[in-house]
Amino acid sequence: MGNAHLKNGDYRAAEQAYNDAVSICDGRLSVGAFFDTLSGCPGSSAAQRLAGTRADIEPLIRHFMLSPDLENGQPNMPAAICVANKAVLHLKLGLTSEACKDARFAVRLCPEYIKGRHRLKQALIADGRADEADECARSIRRFEELSTPDPGASGLWL
Repeated sequence: MGNAHLKNGDYRAAEQAYNDAVSICDGRLSVGAFFDTLSGCPGSSAAQRLAGTRADIEPLIRHFMLSPDLENGQPNMPAAICVANKAVLHLKLGLTSEACKDARFAVRLCPEYIKGRHRLKQALIADGRADEADECARSIRRFEELSTPDPGASGLWL
């Protein structure tokens, strides 16, 4: 949705869609959004009764949820994609420092998501930080070199 809004020039809706998508991609945030949605259901519904158990159930769901956990070194590529797209939105709006923050966060969310690094380089250039952009370009080249299988290495890249 965010990409469609961005393409149509509806930047406010694009930003909201990207924020919503990040919330969905982050399991901890999506649990809260789930209970918030349940709370909006009619008072006599099963959804509303379930929402009433939030204080008891939400901590259990969060504890046992299988989702990427950045603090424990697990990358979150879907969230990184959304945040990198948000960086593009901020570039289109001329908010270059916001674009840099978004792109840095995308790289942090998923270091192997190369497009996040490209977005960071674009944002740094737009923000007038050529030296940092050059360093970012070098890191992209190094990352790509390390990610490309060596055709001479036998049996390592099956």
